[in-house]
Amino acid sequence: MPKVALINPAVSSEQRYGKSAHQTMHHTPPQGLCYLAAVLRENGYDVTIIDAETLAYTDEELLDRVKEYAPDYLGVTSTIATIYIVAEYVQLFRQNFKDIKIILGGPQLTACPELTMKLFPDLDVGVLGEGEVTIVELLKALENNKRLESCAGLIFARDGELVRTAERDFISNLDVLPIPAWDLLPELSKFYRTSDITYKRLPAFQVVTSRGCPYKCVFCDRSVFGNKWRSFSAEYVMRMVRELVNKYGIKDLNFADDEFLINKKRLRSICRFLIDEKIDLTWSAVGRVNSVTPELLKTAKEAGCHQIAFGLESGSQKILDVLNKKLTKEDIIRGVRWTKEAGIEVKGLFMIGNPLETEETIKETADLIDMLDLDYISMSAFTPLPGAEIYETATKYGTFDDDWRKMNLWEHIFVPFGLSKEQLNNYVGRYSRRKSKTT
Repeated sequence: MPKVALINPAVSSEQRYGKSAHQTMHHTPPQGLCYLAAVLRENGYDVTIIDAETLAYTDEELLDRVKEYAPDYLGVTSTIATIYIVAEYVQLFRQNFKDIKIILGGPQLTACPELTMKLFPDLDVGVLGEGEVTIVELLKALENNKRLESCAGLIFARDGELVRTAERDFISNLDVLPIPAWDLLPELSKFYRTSDITYKRLPAFQVVTSRGCPYKCVFCDRSVFGNKWRSFSAEYVMRMVRELVNKYGIKDLNFADDEFLINKKRLRSICRFLIDEKIDLTWSAVGRVNSVTPELLKTAKEAGCHQIAFGLESGSQKILDVLNKKLTKEDIIRGVRWTKEAGIEVKGLFMIGNPLETEETIKETADLIDMLDLDYISMSAFTPLPGAEIYETATKYGTFDDDWRKMNLWEHIFVPFGLSKEQLNNYVGRYSRRKSKTT
């Protein structure tokens, strides 16, 4: 039976988030690897997940784990900010495991496939976009010595030239996927938790129940999951919830979808399941502030919702418009008020240093923050990410340090004309406020 090791490389918080690492000291599960592992196992492969980041493995410990497992294939995931660190691991694997095929996946590769493969020649093949169907077809092709051109969703080098195969269609019915292979992770209740301003109780865990986003904000990279919202059904979501609560003892869940609230019928069904089954679970979610209604919020509260994080971005209508948020300040004020009236905490997610940002627009953001009854505020640096619309046009609006290593959403690599990096840092310190919870 072929053996596959899926690796979440050991990237420290400081390496991932830069100088602001202290703000993000938590571990969330490698969701994508858990789905890949479940699909591979379903198709007859012997598979393991090595979450080297969560376990804080040294290079030697990671190599020892790989040697002990002796896989035929190594799958590695990477984000934009971690790709150079991941590349060092790939080089390490190549030096120590000459015959193992090394496969890269993740949002960074999908956003910049050709450049990534050219920069990091130790890779054998890259999986683009959603990987669950592609990875099985790829491994079967490799096992049977078939030409990889027959498999959609790949990029690889052949005879010194890069070959990119046909684009892979998105999975239309996500319910065909097996439940994520959480059993291959380190002990869930011990090693994973959401941030201290997100959970209400421990153990706390995170899941994603949908893919894609129908909105077209200029700062979002939609290259992996596309612009069409697809979701697991309410019944599938409840299978995940029951397993996490009953098997792993999880008491608090963060639904980390880009937009958990978009389908009101699905959300009502999930809430009704939670209420009727009297499941002992509190939960939080991310959503658009103009997706909520008083009726929906009342139902969510009854079902255990204790917090919603809204991407508010700015208090300036000019900035909201240039970001293509399709949102008004009135939407923000009304949605936050309704959420608070329902007894649900609100986390406001803002960005500073946006295109067309000025001292005046920053003051508008500060004034809105003062006006709103927010429980928590997270203020990140506007970052033009590869794959996002603004990545190609950022220099029209300011100076842009296009260094993948710094794209952690905390360092100001984009500075709007008329402002300085020092000013932006000062504003972040002045207008961000965070609370800590005790366990």
